[in-house]
Order: sequence, then C-alpha cells, then structure tokens
Amino acid sequence: MKKSFFGVIILLCLLAACAPKDQFTINGTFENVEDSTLVYLMIRGEKGFDKMDSCFITNSNFTLKGQIEQTQVVYLTIREFRFNYPIFVSPDAAVSISGTLDNVEITGSATQDEFKDYKNSLVDFQNQQQELYGQYQQTPKDDTIQLQAIEEKYNTLDSIINGKRNEWIQLHSNSVVAPYIVMTELV
Repeated sequence: MKKSFFGVIILLCLLAACAPKDQFTINGTFENVEDSTLVYLMIRGEKGFDKMDSCFITNSNFTLKGQIEQTQVVYLTIREFRFNYPIFVSPDAAVSISGTLDNVEITGSATQDEFKDYKNSLVDFQNQQQELYGQYQQTPKDDTIQLQAIEEKYNTLDSIINGKRNEWIQLHSNSVVAPYIVMTELV
C-alpha cells in the first residue's frame, strides 16, 4: 500500500515537472470576422516578428497560447485584414479578447490596463488633431491665413501630446509599457 501511494506521489510530481511553465492563454471572440479566418500570435524577435501560435476562428472564437518568462508585448495578427494588435501578457496569465476589429476589449492583463489608460489619456487630443486635419484638407490652398492657423493649432496639440506622453513615461518608468511607447512612438 505504501509503495503504491509513494508511486502515485512520484508520478504526480513528474507530471507537474513536465507541465509547461510560464504559459499564457489568449481566448478571443470577434463579432465581425468569419469562421476559418487564420489568427496569428506574433512576438518581436531579433530579425523581425516570429510566430508563437496560430489557429482558425471557429464559431467566432479562438484560443492562442505562448510561453514567456516575463511580462511583454505580443501581437494578435490577422493578415488578411492587416490587423496587428499589441497585447501585454504575463506568464501564467489568461487574457480575454472580445469585440470587433475596430473596437477591441481586453481583460485579464493589468499591464494591458496600463496601456489602455495611457491611450485614453491622449485620445481627446488626437481626436482634435483629426478634426483639424479634416479642416486643413477642406480649406482652399490659397487661404494661407486659415491654413497657417490650423497648422498652429495642430502643432500646439502635438506639443501637448508629447508632454503628456513624456510625463506618462516618467510616472510609469517601471512598467513594460514605457519602453514599448518609446520604441513605437518616439523612435
């Protein structure tokens, strides 16, 4: 009896040792993507992007897995839509994605929440810039006074955005989001 009990304990320990460590899972549902669409999970490597996992969407759902040693950004990619969305994941995390390709909601990642807060802190200013760009496009090219006024407003908003970006990076310098912002927006 003792031998079989110890045998079961040893077997359980061996199985636990063989289980993948630091594995994360991304479960997703996209409302506006057809079944059989191929979804990739990509990570930035030394020579570009490397595929971590891929699957087909079935009944609007997909599941992707990967293995990492520390919190970092991976990319959910759907090539046919030129969709490449950054997702911050941590080892042993379970992240959920839902919505549409135009409006992605991600839960289960505190670092993703930090990234969302950063993006939300800039969205009003970026929307104002979009409006100004539309006005600029609509203004006759010979109306140099109006064009210059629009450019000045746009540049003022640009300075505000840069200041807020730098402030956020300084306040969150220990977050993996900070170097991501520097790499993608400031270089």
